[in-house]
Amino acid sequence: MSKIYNVRRAFQMIFNDLIHHDISCIFFNNDVKVMTTLEDSEYKVDHSIILQTILNIRCASITDFSKIIEGLEKLNIKDYISVLVSDGYHTVDNERGITPEDIHLQLHKKFNYSIGLGNDYDRTLLSNISKELYENQSETMFQFLNGYLKKKENNSIILEPNTFFVSFQEFYIVENHQDEESKLKKYNLIEKGQNQETYEIKENTMITEKEKKHFLFIIDISGSMDDTFHSRIMEIFYNDVHIYYGHTEKTRKKIEFYDSQSKILVEKKNDENQSSENDIIFDICQEIYNIEKDPSLKMERLYSLYHKDISNTILKKFIRKKYNELLSTEEKKMVVLLHNEVNSKINHKEIYKEYEPICSICYQNPKEILFSCFHTVSCKDCSLKIINRIHPTCPICRKEIEWLRIIKMKEKCIHCSENIPTIYQEPCSHILYCSECFSKENNKLQCKECFIIIEKYSSIHLI
Repeated sequence: MSKIYNVRRAFQMIFNDLIHHDISCIFFNNDVKVMTTLEDSEYKVDHSIILQTILNIRCASITDFSKIIEGLEKLNIKDYISVLVSDGYHTVDNERGITPEDIHLQLHKKFNYSIGLGNDYDRTLLSNISKELYENQSETMFQFLNGYLKKKENNSIILEPNTFFVSFQEFYIVENHQDEESKLKKYNLIEKGQNQETYEIKENTMITEKEKKHFLFIIDISGSMDDTFHSRIMEIFYNDVHIYYGHTEKTRKKIEFYDSQSKILVEKKNDENQSSENDIIFDICQEIYNIEKDPSLKMERLYSLYHKDISNTILKKFIRKKYNELLSTEEKKMVVLLHNEVNSKINHKEIYKEYEPICSICYQNPKEILFSCFHTVSCKDCSLKIINRIHPTCPICRKEIEWLRIIKMKEKCIHCSENIPTIYQEPCSHILYCSECFSKENNKLQCKECFIIIEKYSSIHLI
């Protein structure tokens, strides 16, 4: 997703707390727009207008930091906690002729915090005009503001070590906390499933006028912050997908929620209970979490989840979102080719006495991919590069690649122990027999290695 997408999401995560305080915003590129919730300002708007403006930002033009000075003059405000968010270098393009040196001087340590996005922001400038520079570019970039916001005593839960959990609201994990034990009994248990228990957590804390604060956000809306068309479409498509998960690992953790009313699914075995929809959500989230921890088989496992028959439309969208996040374009293309149907051909009976099992491209990894032309040429990593084309072809025969298989090939034929095996078995992908021995053994319908019923046989070309 784009940089501005993460800024939008970061505001959504803290907005339920911000609505209890005053907010001012300066949006700048080579122009400036200001708004505030302060009662006596000509730029006053409701909190909801500020949120909608941020959620619908359209970025354009260059980054001109002199526009921040103009925005501050317009607002004419005091006593605020300020955060600047930018991804760009300053460009001198303003009517008033303010130089970069003037900007450094006029804005020196003016703001409490700044957040640099991307790899190209002006670190020197942001460090000069703010007291503290942050580089968290994720959706939790404003988490450091929690220290200023009202403490939500009833909006957290303590979970035991080695506990997996799922929530329908966003949260953050507090590593160092004073609570000594989990107190699940004080929360409203609303469901006992097979693998999880669902708790409802409510927070009713209100702040007093004395505790009210004023936050100023200065947001870069130059063109480099803009969405690509694809990321904007993806953001709209996944806008209603709110499923989050985590794990306490080896220590007890406090889970604090951004929303005032939250639900959490906590790992708990209740085998006597019937499986519920929350159990399905919990199990799939746990599987995705395990895939993220160990991505060695991620293509096959994510493909299986993607094609799972699921009636819950939000869960289906969530799986699709993770499928697109965790697999590259090449990996998604490969996993589809790995599941396309194999042609069954025994079209040659050449006997091979020798075979080079090392990838013909990188000369490092073993050959492990069978192309639809029945050539074995490359390892998995090199095959990903080969199929990264509109119409990928075999580098040996130049035929278009219609399907792929990850093969499991023996060094020698298991019948004669002399020739190189060349007969591919579908669906197990074992290559056990040479073509000569296969003619003697082909009445065997069960794989000798894994005992799966063989549906198709094909002879491969060795190089």
